[in-house]
Amino acid sequence: RTLLHQRFTHSIGPDGATLVMSQFPIDEAHEPATKDFVRAEIAGLRGEIGSLRAEMHSLIRQQTMWFVGTTFTSMGVIAAVVHALS
Repeated sequence: RTLLHQRFTHSIGPDGATLVMSQFPIDEAHEPATKDFVRAEIAGLRGEIGSLRAEMHSLIRQQTMWFVGTTFTSMGVIAAVVHALS
């Protein structure tokens, strides 16, 4: 980076060199993403989303079964109480 800045300073001046160097990444974290990198990240996310969907489906199924069971049990208790009171 220093060598590039020096060469740009000689050819386009200090302000131009600073402007041009501001477009170059400082380190790995600032590198622009390539299409291949983005595709690989998306492919990885698809796998994670698929497992998350399966887990959510399982949890919703368990919740529904619990709700139906509780509802029928409550109805049975209410029916028993009404029958006992009549």
